[in-house]
Amino acid sequence: VAVIQALMEVTTSEGTLVMPEHSGDLSDPANWHHPPVPENWWSIIRESMPAYHPAYTPSRGMGTIPDVFRTMPGVIRSDHPEVSFAAWGKQASFITSGHSLNYSLGENSPVARIYDLDGKVLLLGVGFANNTSFHLSEVRARGSSIAKQGAPININGVRKWVEYPDSIYDSELFDKVGEEFCNT
Repeated sequence: VAVIQALMEVTTSEGTLVMPEHSGDLSDPANWHHPPVPENWWSIIRESMPAYHPAYTPSRGMGTIPDVFRTMPGVIRSDHPEVSFAAWGKQASFITSGHSLNYSLGENSPVARIYDLDGKVLLLGVGFANNTSFHLSEVRARGSSIAKQGAPININGVRKWVEYPDSIYDSELFDKVGEEFCNT
């Protein structure tokens, strides 16, 4: 809480603070590999997995700071079930609205809106391999392979399993890219 409050104080309400709120558990079990689940479980998981909800779906693997940030007053969370972002401040609505299911980190994503605003990235306690914003440059530079993804979402108050195309992202070179970026 103290870290978030300090970031908000420095940012002020005239700036905007954004954090990733990825919830990888809300994904197609056919794509799970760590650990995989038996194929005969896939339909059961798809039918029973709770639908994404920006207010209470927890983030996964993002750390305590982003997980607490998403619950803070005035924070808005995007509607993508797997790779949402939360924002607070002047441009929070602009950044989080219109987050497309398709190609989640591409042109219709909060990452692209942050780029449009000439935003900056602060990595606290993690290296460049965790810099989600690099995925936008990955898409823009060469495109990426496409895979079918799926997640449960609410459509007009009804839970539905929805499939959508997304890129297969690769962060393997992000540490090297980040170091090169810092050396220029």
